[in-house]
Amino acid sequence: MEPIKGGYLMKFEGTSVGRMARLLGTSASAAALLVGMAATAHAQEASDEGGIAEIIVTAQKREQNVQDVPVAVTALSPDTLQVNRVVNVMDLNGLAPGLIARENAGSNGSPSYTIRGVFASASVPAQDRQVSSYVDGVYIGGTRGAIFDLPDIDRIEVLRGPQGTLFGRNATAGAVSIVTRDPKGELKFHQEVTIGNYSQLRTRTTIDTPQMGIFSGYVTYVHDERRGEVRNLGAGTTFDRTKSVTGVGVQTSPKWLGSKNAENIFAVAKLAPSDDFSLTYKYMQSRSNNTPEARITTRLNPNDFVGGMLTAILATQTPGGGAYGPIVFYPDNRRPKAVNNAFSVPGYVRSSGHTATLNWQASDNLSFKNILAFRKASSQGFTSIMGIDGLEYTAAAKAFFTAPQSFLGGISYAQALGANGDAPVGSYFAGYASNGVGKYSQASNELQANYNSQLLTLTVGAIWFKSNETGGGGPFTQANYSFGPISSVLPLGNIQYIKQKTSSIAAYAQGEFHVTPQLDIVAGARITKDKKIATFILGGTYSTTLNSVTGAATSVSVFKKTKPSFSLGVNYKVNDDVLVYGKYSTAYLAGGTTGPLTFAPETVASWEGGLKSEWFNRRVRFNLALYQATYKHSQAAQSGQNVFVNGQSLAAYSVVVIDNGTVKAKGAEIELTVAPVNGLTLGGSLGLTDVKWASPSPLLTNGRPVKASAIPKVMAALNAQYVTPPLFGDATMLFRIDGVYQGKYRSSPYTDLATVTPIFAPFEYNSARWIVNSRVALRNIKFGPVEAELGVWAKNLTNNKESVYPLIFGTIEHDASYQRARTIGVDLIFDL
Repeated sequence: MEPIKGGYLMKFEGTSVGRMARLLGTSASAAALLVGMAATAHAQEASDEGGIAEIIVTAQKREQNVQDVPVAVTALSPDTLQVNRVVNVMDLNGLAPGLIARENAGSNGSPSYTIRGVFASASVPAQDRQVSSYVDGVYIGGTRGAIFDLPDIDRIEVLRGPQGTLFGRNATAGAVSIVTRDPKGELKFHQEVTIGNYSQLRTRTTIDTPQMGIFSGYVTYVHDERRGEVRNLGAGTTFDRTKSVTGVGVQTSPKWLGSKNAENIFAVAKLAPSDDFSLTYKYMQSRSNNTPEARITTRLNPNDFVGGMLTAILATQTPGGGAYGPIVFYPDNRRPKAVNNAFSVPGYVRSSGHTATLNWQASDNLSFKNILAFRKASSQGFTSIMGIDGLEYTAAAKAFFTAPQSFLGGISYAQALGANGDAPVGSYFAGYASNGVGKYSQASNELQANYNSQLLTLTVGAIWFKSNETGGGGPFTQANYSFGPISSVLPLGNIQYIKQKTSSIAAYAQGEFHVTPQLDIVAGARITKDKKIATFILGGTYSTTLNSVTGAATSVSVFKKTKPSFSLGVNYKVNDDVLVYGKYSTAYLAGGTTGPLTFAPETVASWEGGLKSEWFNRRVRFNLALYQATYKHSQAAQSGQNVFVNGQSLAAYSVVVIDNGTVKAKGAEIELTVAPVNGLTLGGSLGLTDVKWASPSPLLTNGRPVKASAIPKVMAALNAQYVTPPLFGDATMLFRIDGVYQGKYRSSPYTDLATVTPIFAPFEYNSARWIVNSRVALRNIKFGPVEAELGVWAKNLTNNKESVYPLIFGTIEHDASYQRARTIGVDLIFDL
């Protein structure tokens, strides 16, 4: 494997982790010729008796059968996670009804979700997202570093709808709860090796200790690398940020876009002096180096001022590409093999976390839990967004300008003009880009108590939370850049920097009153007190002598709010296998400030009715949820280019959060699992969503007609799994295929593209698509005390090339990132 310099693999600074991964991978490959893994290490979707297995979830802060929980929750089994190659939350796309998961543009490890009529995207530190994320009961805040690989997932629960009572603020549309496994107290060695196309190599090594008195534990190490699939035509462009505020050093645009090299460590120690008391400590560290995903320009509008300027400059370029490579457009809006993203350079996401969970069963009826956690994260991403990198400042382009231009967005379209309008001919001319560098830390403690009797089940708790986040662009990005004989300074353009301090305390209670053995009345309430202090820095000049920014405008804003939320519901158990429920619930998303805009807390009020049922001796499981939700003061993160105040675009601000008024959503979610014969399991889900913007913000509309965007009306999934009877000894074959359907959705909220900007009309909607994943494995191969598994798999089997994250920048241009290419590989797994 070659290092990242001009290629695709990355070494960690000052560590030997990469060499360690190769050693483990090589050793494991040799050992795997003789040993493997038992299929019994994974929970199956079908039980040993042939019916559908029971799934335990903690959607109500205590362990329950998923069929007894009056919450629309999808629990993903290990088989589902394995065949769909789920290693972090971004791989959950389509695996729960109506769920879209994707990474925000900018390569800062920030997730966005679409569910129940909401596009939940927190792009700046001042904003939280409407779908909260939890790991082992710990809320994961911040906009950066929230995407990280999890090596020991026991299950993932996707809770749909407001979760304001038990999961609190920032759960107006739902929550994603990840549960890692506890130690088993058995001496065990587990090894996985995966080899695939695009130079993919993934190794996972786990060592479990035996029970030693009151102690048990395990440690897992994962190495995961792969080469990107899109070649960078701007590879070799160098940016020297040694003298920048951050001093990140010399960075070179890579040969491949979309590469990954990650190292993850997960360690768990459990002290259990009795069956009633335990203390579990979990440490997680994730270090991911990456090259940004490719961003591709499909259209440039020559009738727009900036679009026309760029079109004129394009006409001056050297035929076949100048010093920074050729500029290539892809009007068919499908993933290409090559693109010029010269500004993109390797970035990273680092995160680590400590969690200590105390469980005490005080009596048969009363239990306590305390979760103390600390987490920190950092990221760096210098990423092309516009996808029109590589422009060269030619003599003809210089003649186009009669005077230095003002800032127009991104880094600065005027940067080639230099401080005095005299930038050298041949210098680099960047378009709209992301300059994200930032850090995040949080600390929290939650105390829970659960009481259970014949008449009442009660959950009460209190939580304290504090976080600090810094992030932005500008102060970090001053660079000397060079390519061949050309060397100059890349002016900062616009400086934006945000410091956000958040503190929150809350108390909650939820009671289930057992009126009869079949009928429960549920009531819950939560009170939350939030405080946010945001410091926003804008403008200024970078001094290479002082190595600092001077003359920047600084503003400080304080957000304070005490907010209640509550829920009321009725559950009726028709029989042991059928539950009918109805509920009314509320939740809220904290407010704040971005740039010149202050946004109020978003609130939601939702009605939901549901059915959870099993039939024919647990051979059929059918769950249904119908909902109607009204979101008020709906928060929407928008490019400043698309937001207008008094008719003027806020292009000087990369991202702002606006109050988009009232949004109304209604829909249906269906999940069906069938086990018709032993060994065969069939499943599917369907999410139908209807969304209306009842009072869209004039800051966004600017007098134009709009409709809800980024939300498909239809999402669906199908899966089939068959496990054969033993072929020899205990060995069986597993066949699994999953298909996820995402319906088309609006890429732009504007419905008048055909008349205002007809050049963008073909991209008004993002196309529908099926993504198919599959796996075939020979399992339970025994060699004495060792059990092995050999599997082959494919992700995106049909090699879909549709766009994933389309962006239309005002009236300037359209660009997008695209579905990852088909990957295929072989798994070799063993347990000893």
